Amino acid sequence: MNLVISKLVKHRFSAFAGAGGRALALAAMACGAACTRAPGPPRPAGVPNEAVWVQGASQAADGRFVTCTVEPARNVNRCRVYHASGKLDCERDFRLQPGDRAARRTELDYSAWAEGQGILLRDGRKLEPLMACDVDD
Repeated sequence: MNLVISKLVKHRFSAFAGAGGRALALAAMACGAACTRAPGPPRPAGVPNEAVWVQGASQAADGRFVTCTVEPARNVNRCRVYHASGKLDCERDFRLQPGDRAARRTELDYSAWAEGQGILLRDGRKLEPLMACDVDD
């Protein structure tokens, strides 16, 4: 996706000459996906730096910090989901649906946390846990 944005920005701002145009193009590229993410609460202690805040699917306030790794040997994504307080809410193996496979790193563009369903992705697909995430895990 960033490559597409980069090409679009390069095309749109090619008419701008000099440092001013380059600075504007760089600012637009740096914005990328970060500008479309909802601002979240401050990161609590214990939540990994790679975890990103995503809003809740039903209410933005139901959001979570989410981080997933790709485990190709097992064909799963190992995801950890943290409550805004920093408490680990869910740590499970997930699979991309539709597709029933591990999502590639480039596909892990989180959109929302859907309680009881999994992690929604920006392209309309979702990561579903192989076992339900219980509140008392």
